Amino acid sequence: LLTAFIFQKVSGYLGVPLQINYLRLLLISPLASLISVLGDLSFSMIKRGFSIKDFGNIMPGHGGVLDRFDSILFIAPVVYAAVMWMEAVL
Repeated sequence: LLTAFIFQKVSGYLGVPLQINYLRLLLISPLASLISVLGDLSFSMIKRGFSIKDFGNIMPGHGGVLDRFDSILFIAPVVYAAVMWMEAVL
């Protein structure tokens, strides 16, 4: 919420005013946090099952590109569905 508030203020100063629905953000944030952790843990289980340390070697020490995006793969459809649902209901 604080990041959204700061982003809204900065965008206003830059001449691109944004309207952020803080109620929607407050409702989506806890759900998104839990599901992103679920995505990260799921990919960790897959890696353990196949005895893989990293999903790639493009970024040594970071677990590969897929490790950077494993949480996003789970959370993106959920946030999209929540936003579409909230557009219809709220």
